[in-house]
Amino acid sequence: MQPKVSIIIPAFNAGSFLKQAIASVRKQSQKTEIILVDSGSTDGAAKACQKEVDCYIRLEQKVTPAIARNQGLTKATGRFIGFLDADDIMRDGSLMKLLKALKETRVKVVGGYFREVIDKQGKVLASHPPPTQLPRRVQPIDYFSNSGIKPALWLYLFCRSVFDEIGVLDPSLPFAEDLDFMLRISSVSPVFHVPVDVAQRRVHEDNFSGSWDAEAGIFRLESRQAALKMMLKLQYANQANEE
Repeated sequence: MQPKVSIIIPAFNAGSFLKQAIASVRKQSQKTEIILVDSGSTDGAAKACQKEVDCYIRLEQKVTPAIARNQGLTKATGRFIGFLDADDIMRDGSLMKLLKALKETRVKVVGGYFREVIDKQGKVLASHPPPTQLPRRVQPIDYFSNSGIKPALWLYLFCRSVFDEIGVLDPSLPFAEDLDFMLRISSVSPVFHVPVDVAQRRVHEDNFSGSWDAEAGIFRLESRQAALKMMLKLQYANQANEE
């Protein structure tokens, strides 16, 4: 029997993109549980997709991505956890490839990359090469370098036990919660990056992570500064352990 993977999709006024995102998960050969977290949407798109997912969570007001994803985690029943933004498209077969990589590397977290950036109509705006020297273990410094390795949660597949060990996403962070979370994982468990093109990344004016008020920008800066301090601390600790 195939192990179940829970895919959590937070959505805020995702419009027609949401149906495409859900359909891309349903096309995966791996058994999936789709959890849709409606973050106070007013366009009716998420509510209209209730029958297309396994679990629908309605929040009465818009919340941060961290809070929305944490709500999804409370309902997830899969042995493995993945995420997808409501406007992105999961690549065919990518979920099975990540699951295979988890088994082969015997770690609790594996990640891939995204090759294509698309617009509203699905037209390819840019194509990126994969990160170099894959597969390999990710070091905290990689998230701050030009290695091509990104901390975006939708690029990773997690064993459920990771959340039991380090907790959920930090709900106090309106931005950079993914970077904070991946650095926290690095403190307790190895993370491997593999040559898997996980999803197409859609860019438009209403992206969920970019739709917060401009005044929240200072929190984004503070979040990344805190994450950088954590990275330096982890890097120092790793070097000390090797010595």
